[in-house]
Amino acid sequence: AASRLSGGANGVEHFRSVVQGVVRESLAVTGPIRLGGGRRVVALVGATGVGKTTTLAKLAANYRLRDGARVGLVTVDTYRTAAVEQLRTYAEIIDLPMEVVSTPEEMRRAVTKLAALDLVLIDTAGRSPRDGDRLQVCSDLLDAASPDETHLVTTVTGTARGMRDALERFAPVRPTSLLLTKLDEAPSLGHAAAPVLDSGLPVSYLTDGQSVPEDIRLADAKSLAGRLLGEEANHLRRVAEGMAPGMPPTAERVVVVLGAKGGVGASAVALTTARDLARSTSQPEGVAVLAIDAHAGRNDLAVMAAADETPTAGLVITTAAKLGVAPAPGEGAYVGEAAKRLLRAARQWTEDAGGWIVIDAGVGDTLWARELASRAARPLLIVGGDRLSTVNGYLTLKRLGAVAARVGVIVNHCPNEEAARGVHRSLSESCQKFLAAAPMLAGWLPTTIEDPANAPVTAAFAA
Repeated sequence: AASRLSGGANGVEHFRSVVQGVVRESLAVTGPIRLGGGRRVVALVGATGVGKTTTLAKLAANYRLRDGARVGLVTVDTYRTAAVEQLRTYAEIIDLPMEVVSTPEEMRRAVTKLAALDLVLIDTAGRSPRDGDRLQVCSDLLDAASPDETHLVTTVTGTARGMRDALERFAPVRPTSLLLTKLDEAPSLGHAAAPVLDSGLPVSYLTDGQSVPEDIRLADAKSLAGRLLGEEANHLRRVAEGMAPGMPPTAERVVVVLGAKGGVGASAVALTTARDLARSTSQPEGVAVLAIDAHAGRNDLAVMAAADETPTAGLVITTAAKLGVAPAPGEGAYVGEAAKRLLRAARQWTEDAGGWIVIDAGVGDTLWARELASRAARPLLIVGGDRLSTVNGYLTLKRLGAVAARVGVIVNHCPNEEAARGVHRSLSESCQKFLAAAPMLAGWLPTTIEDPANAPVTAAFAA
């Protein structure tokens, strides 16, 4: 065995593959929640702050909106009124029945009331694993519900000791599987390998972002083994860290466009915004706008701009922030100097040319996008016109923290202004309730970038 592992790089790779194989064979996964043959009752338990409520919303949205299942929600979070209201907001947006319970008898009645549904999801109170009394209350309530599955939700952003502590303390509620959250926020998962393997529990789902319903997926033994052994690094974190030294400071003429989730048309709105800014000046000839595509490995703006035949086409200059993401052993990725130079030049551009800069930062949930938004005076959040837009918009604004107070919302793919204001009103109510700040409505777009009748989206902030 020693000779097989002593061959330099090849020996190391062989050793890694052997270890991965052992871990993969030791990992058990559950597969999806399977419906059919009667109602399925599934409970989520876990400590405060691990993402139970958001995860439950992702599961509910997937099964209701994508699979067409009849889904109901039950919350036993009787200690935090705000959490109950947050789940109620999700239920209203997705159009789901919801019951709030505080005693075992109320739990039995709620489960009976929802007996005709395909799936009942139970959101339990977030509490410390050391809170023995409340854990007993949770256990009694779950006994009354008799769930078919109980997923112990635990974040991978903590320590191995913290994960082991949660597994030990939540043992009385008899979890049937582990659900791992916040993979996007963990630079590596090596610390989670031993607790996960030692638990003896299969892994059900993984979450890696805040977007509903996209950022959840079934656990796969092969890919999870690779993550647990540190094979994959969090590239977005490395990109954000690498770019930070070259970021332009907050500038009055820098606009950052964020998407509440993928597919809402953030790139199209970024180009529309650049075009509007180019003609939003008192100068007859317009003003130059530098549009930067900050997507790793993509240049959507250049493709769209090439087909732009509007009078302002010549004023909008598109370029890509070449992130230069490449493997770096032990570090995951490094960022090319070109990207840093490009962003350092941004402030100089606004000062010398008197123009605007529009940065298409992609989905706002990424560390890279949040870093850009924090350094821009004018962040714009793009949401769609569907019912999930409120959920995704709220979650993105929550992750933006203090930056959320400066964000303007643009509703894309919306039939009319009244509908756009309805989406904004729903989003504002949720933000006011839970974030104590409501974003302004910066504008709306009826269809796509190709439609010449697109409404201006920059009237709310263009000088």
